[in-house]
Amino acid sequence: MMRKIFITFIVLFLFSFVHAQKFSGTIVDKNGDPIVLANIVELTKDSLFIIGTTTNTDGLFTIDKGKDASILRISSIGYTNLFLPISSKQGDEDFGKVVMDYSDTMLSEVLIKASRPLFKQKGSSIYTQVKGTVLSKLNTMDDLLPQLPGAIKGLSGGIEIFGKGSPIIYINKRPMRLDSELERLVPSDIKDIELITSPGPEYNASGRAVIKITTINKNEGFSFLSKTNLKQSDYMSGGQNVILGYQFQKLSVAGNLGYKYNHGRLSQPASTELPIGNKLHRYDKGQWGETRTPAYNYQLSVDYDINDKNSVGLSFDGTQNTNKECRKGTLDYLVNNIPTNSAIIDNHYKNKVNYQHINTFYDGTFGRVNTTLNADYVHNENDYTQNTIENHPKLPSINTYSIGNGKQDMLAMKLEWKLSISPQTYMVWGAEIGYTNSNGYLSISSANKVNSDYKTQENKYAAFVELTKSIKDLTLSGGLRYEDYTYRYDNMIVDNTLHKHYKHLFPSFRASFDNGSWNHTLVFSSQINRPTFRQMSNASYYGNEYMYQQGNPRLAPSKLYSMQYYAAYKFIKFSVEYTHRKDYIALNFYNNGKDNIVVSTYKNFPTMQNINAYVNLQKKWGIWSPSLSLGISQPFFKCDYRGEEKKHNKASAYMVFNQFFQLPHNYMLSSYVYYNTGGNQGAVRLTPFHSIDFGLQKSFLSNKLVISLNAKDVFHGMKFKETELLDAFYFTQTEDYHLWNYSLNITYRINSKKTKYRGKSALDSDIKRL
Repeated sequence: MMRKIFITFIVLFLFSFVHAQKFSGTIVDKNGDPIVLANIVELTKDSLFIIGTTTNTDGLFTIDKGKDASILRISSIGYTNLFLPISSKQGDEDFGKVVMDYSDTMLSEVLIKASRPLFKQKGSSIYTQVKGTVLSKLNTMDDLLPQLPGAIKGLSGGIEIFGKGSPIIYINKRPMRLDSELERLVPSDIKDIELITSPGPEYNASGRAVIKITTINKNEGFSFLSKTNLKQSDYMSGGQNVILGYQFQKLSVAGNLGYKYNHGRLSQPASTELPIGNKLHRYDKGQWGETRTPAYNYQLSVDYDINDKNSVGLSFDGTQNTNKECRKGTLDYLVNNIPTNSAIIDNHYKNKVNYQHINTFYDGTFGRVNTTLNADYVHNENDYTQNTIENHPKLPSINTYSIGNGKQDMLAMKLEWKLSISPQTYMVWGAEIGYTNSNGYLSISSANKVNSDYKTQENKYAAFVELTKSIKDLTLSGGLRYEDYTYRYDNMIVDNTLHKHYKHLFPSFRASFDNGSWNHTLVFSSQINRPTFRQMSNASYYGNEYMYQQGNPRLAPSKLYSMQYYAAYKFIKFSVEYTHRKDYIALNFYNNGKDNIVVSTYKNFPTMQNINAYVNLQKKWGIWSPSLSLGISQPFFKCDYRGEEKKHNKASAYMVFNQFFQLPHNYMLSSYVYYNTGGNQGAVRLTPFHSIDFGLQKSFLSNKLVISLNAKDVFHGMKFKETELLDAFYFTQTEDYHLWNYSLNITYRINSKKTKYRGKSALDSDIKRL
């Protein structure tokens, strides 16, 4: 039935072209990249305004031919205005591909005085204008990304999109693979940011949002960028990145070398209760410690334009880091509230990771068809050691030693075509193939036989198509994604093999109405979320003599279906979404009912549902630029707890209030206030948490040098107290990663808007699973 509906939809689209008297064309920059939201205005010969419109995400525009139209004016921030003559002949007129030159005049001061919103709703995307606005004056991406409507701080301190979790980030159309790629950017080099909360079939988004960052186009010559960061929390941390680039005519070369040292502290007291027969077992664990992680990252990329319609490139990047943790703690074991055993625990962890990635791409245009090919290879390896010493008051101490190794090799290729059928209609289709080989072992000198040795193989084949048509103020899109996925798991210890084969169709649909003042968009999407490699590993990690952590090779992928409505009017944005997850993946506890061992693992639950809604308001008054976001999430989730059905439907709400004050002499003051009421995330229930940040910065030497002072989570409110009632277990824990810090950031750049690499990783979703 779904296939018939989709085929009917495609046929209707192909036969519904409207041949009215119109102007059309595609607005691009000198590199051939589309210019989004360029202003298209018809004027009379006396320069009187007749009618106007803007370009879409592909730089396309269509506008009705007005009476007495004589001049077509094209303008966009950072580009020189174009004036094209309009012929007097009857019929449609296609201006083809119109190239705009970059403007040498900075418009930031004009924009600062204007009241144009920073955010614009376009279909199911929210565009954030960075260039020429107050956001371009921020010093780091950590300051910029939380400004996006719907963005919040996650439990680990990173950026998340409300109701979607951590987003997939694209930089100049290429999926970001490492956090260091984002750290190398500075807001002044960014043109705009597109946030897509309901990605189409061309994105293997796995239920997450997509952030697309477009940098300012580059001129010829050398570029140099140096970023220095010093951060004081419980301990001192810091980092340094140096980027060199060279662009000459058709050749662009860029190299980066970075170093970062994180020295942090954590506290994780927890308690677990488990009834076995007529006895109640309780495990009270205190845990605190510190982490040290030195990390090196590097990148070298070459990008060459064969001609104005064809380009190729090659990129090599990687990172090496060694995470060392020293955790100390206590364990009190009680049976029916009677102390039975206790221990003082000393844990030392070391995990060394070596990640390497190669990407090559081709991008070409033949007639009305654009072709993009990306091929990727990734090698990831980690070596793990752990030494746990448990000292008991009256019993001999227990010394447990763990050693392990894990490797992943991934190959992938993605081929995508885009056909402009007419100025109002285009089609995108393509195919993906991927292969992953993973193996690992973990040996533990424990009385329990929990050693592991395994191999896994994954093969993925996918095809997708999406058709988009505009009819005046209405834009319709329909798409379909097909995936064929096979998985094989081999347990090398007990000679056990597991095979899985999945075939899925994922339809999507989008309808958007935009008349310039109002925007209404309705989106239906379906996606798949595969478990991470850690979740599917059978490796068991030692906690103490009673507790282990391990993965679950039998996990099935989770399927997501969502319906989302957007509305926007001037400076107000609103969204409401319903999401249904089938085979929802979440943390679970396991006990065989015979001994007193507790194993934390992962499990597929039948369903998980959410209704999310948020509203954003952004306005500017003089030197003050405030933005307010309010959101609420209502979950619907249930599971068994000690023989009864338990509902976990506690709603959570959040508030984010950002504001900037642009002061004389190139000073800028900013603040960020985030409050979350807690609520349920699956079976986990959180108490309220909050963060309040402040920033002060000043630029020197015509903005070449920027120095900022920042204070994050100044009142230490990012502590996460959680309770979980699941199966037979009652679990409570407080996670405090000491996210508060004070930092000094120094950025110096010379012509840093230079080089860019235009390849797209075909392994974006699998890399995230690492």
